[in-house]
Amino acid sequence: MLRRLALPVWLGALLMVFSLTAYAQETYYLTLYAREDQQLADSRKQYLQMVRSRVEGNKRYPLFARKHGQEGRIQVRFVIQDNGHLEAIELVTPSQHRALNEAALSAVRGAEPFPSLPPEVFSEPLSLIVELVFTLH
Repeated sequence: MLRRLALPVWLGALLMVFSLTAYAQETYYLTLYAREDQQLADSRKQYLQMVRSRVEGNKRYPLFARKHGQEGRIQVRFVIQDNGHLEAIELVTPSQHRALNEAALSAVRGAEPFPSLPPEVFSEPLSLIVELVFTLH
């Protein structure tokens, strides 16, 4: 036979307040965690934009390719080590023009060394694919 226990009214009210407080704290921590994730995402985006900017800043359109009207889109894969140095570099999608392929590889190599990878953002070497576009206007 089950017995029903009657709680004093004040004890029930106390339990209800405690539950609301615990819920509010949990919500606070979830909000803080989401904010922390946003900071990491912003830091990651900022680092990747810096890499892109440095590679673009080192891009040079070869004179031979200009004279012959050569254009192309080249994708280059490379890995940045923790210390900012390149570990590997290769053409993923080469152009049909050798001069443009070499210029794309040179742009990435010329951007080295990159700033060290922030350990709170990247826990291992960073593998990237960058597309470099060579067009005549």
